[in-house]
Amino acid sequence: MVKFNKCIFKSWTEEQFEKRWWKLLDKFHLREVEWVQSLFEDRKYWVPTFMRDVFFAGLSTISRSESLTSSYDKYVHAETSMREFIEQYKMIVEDRYEKDAKAGFECPS
Repeated sequence: MVKFNKCIFKSWTEEQFEKRWWKLLDKFHLREVEWVQSLFEDRKYWVPTFMRDVFFAGLSTISRSESLTSSYDKYVHAETSMREFIEQYKMIVEDRYEKDAKAGFECPS
């Protein structure tokens, strides 16, 4: 998790992120995992360094990071392996999508 967080939250350039990402995948033998490949393809939607020009309505980077971290807390813990995290990440995204869809449905136009 430490290496994953460093890759995601401490990569200041796109090139730095990509270098760390591939190194991480090689270390944990995840290059051939289809779900991981789709994460990389969608990196511009979830990796902070790719979202610098996105407006977040007053949310600070810290707020977004804390929100993301709290989302992980119910699925992973300090002893969670990288492979387990990748497997759990799909459930995190699905749950978040479901909550967003429910909120959008309940919100009056």
